[in-house]
Amino acid sequence: MIRKRKNSKGQPCYQVIIRDNDGHPPQYDTFPTLQEAKDWEIDERARRRKETYFPEQVKKSHTLGDLIDRYLELLPHLGKKSIDDIICHLKWWKNEIGKYLLNRVTSDLLEKCLNKLLKGVSPSTVNRYTASLSTVLSYGMEECGWLENNPMSRVKKLKEPPGRNRILSPEEYARLIQAAENSKNENLKIILLIALLTGMRQGEIQALHWDDVKFDLRCICIRTSKNSRPRVVPLDNEVAACLKKLYESRTPNNPLVFTSKRRFGKTTSFRKAFEEALKRANISNFHFHDLRHTYSTYANYDGCNPITLMTSLGHSTVNMSSHYTHPGINEMRGLTRSVRKNLIKASYEQTESEIGDD
Repeated sequence: MIRKRKNSKGQPCYQVIIRDNDGHPPQYDTFPTLQEAKDWEIDERARRRKETYFPEQVKKSHTLGDLIDRYLELLPHLGKKSIDDIICHLKWWKNEIGKYLLNRVTSDLLEKCLNKLLKGVSPSTVNRYTASLSTVLSYGMEECGWLENNPMSRVKKLKEPPGRNRILSPEEYARLIQAAENSKNENLKIILLIALLTGMRQGEIQALHWDDVKFDLRCICIRTSKNSRPRVVPLDNEVAACLKKLYESRTPNNPLVFTSKRRFGKTTSFRKAFEEALKRANISNFHFHDLRHTYSTYANYDGCNPITLMTSLGHSTVNMSSHYTHPGINEMRGLTRSVRKNLIKASYEQTESEIGDD
């Protein structure tokens, strides 16, 4: 159907409306002349018939690069976490095999690409690349109708190494804070304190705005997190005082809490300063993200509600929070005593007197 209308400037135009009962959604487009509208309607109806009756031909007419480009246009509106990483993964895939037609993208081809990738990155990273492209292929199958199946579904994930189990000891903490105080980065100490006393992620700290710091309520509102869920974390007295002092000396009109003087209004990395502090403190095999493990572990030493810890860390499940909590032998010994006390009651008092407090 073609309707004659007027555009925003009052000039005549022609709107094409296609609402056939062929399994395709309605389509609309507007043209300045009637002939252009008729030509587009004829071509579009032919394309819809081709997709309906000859899906295999559609599969042969699109490349993997076409599908990736289409998904990337949609990506900002999907609310996906780690968008920058996904974009990086998909650009790599497009560069490697983007010119292949979709009917040539096989499980064997994908495995060859992943084996090539594995020579330069860890199995965990390879699995992230696999997941990113698998999502695109599923989108091409379920939403676009360009694929009949997802070839990545037949590619096995690589076995990943066990998660890290590294936290700071009290002695290491003291040395690290001392090293941070002597750092050229005057904000490093407060950054470390925030990470250790709130469990915030590095990206959350870097993106922290002054509007997110509520001095009257002594808390930080994290509006954008890894799982897209906002949360609130309390501020320790020392951290609140340090932030207040930093606020009073801030650069006017700069919304970010931590930013370089040479990069006004932009987040800045403190990775180099952190690594130098670790060297001065003689601390090895320690990553910034391990501060989050340290927070979770020490927060749980005196026992805490798993839901509270999950909320504080911004996790979706209690199981995820458990990966960040690493109880020591004394804590586990306490669990054993609890079992003996409540289960083997007859011998509890005698056993306690024999083993003492350890």
